Amino acid sequence: MSKTISVSLMACALGAALAGVALADADDKAAKTAKMKFWNLTGVDLTEVFMAPAGTEKFGDNQTKNDDDNHAEADERLPLTDITSGMYDVRIKDKDGRSCLVKNVEVKDTGPYSFSLEADQLTDCKT
Repeated sequence: MSKTISVSLMACALGAALAGVALADADDKAAKTAKMKFWNLTGVDLTEVFMAPAGTEKFGDNQTKNDDDNHAEADERLPLTDITSGMYDVRIKDKDGRSCLVKNVEVKDTGPYSFSLEADQLTDCKT
């Protein structure tokens, strides 16, 4: 086998290996993103769930749009999109129109869910 062919084969093998690493990294990030979930333990159905980095007003999209019926039912785990681990302020609205803000919620990218909210955490609410 000539040196040119051998070097070409090595370059192809290296390129394929690097592409495989890049794809695995992208798959890992996608899996973590798909894995992010909010567990609604409030006891009520939620029609809106907005999240902003803690201490800001930079609320993202309504996360209930990630659900087939566009709301997070009591005890449902709602998929989250465009969220990474960190501290967030979470603004929710229930089916009766009550709006609440829960500040400094820790969101994780490990475990069966990223964060949950319970009824006793809903203290800053308006009807």
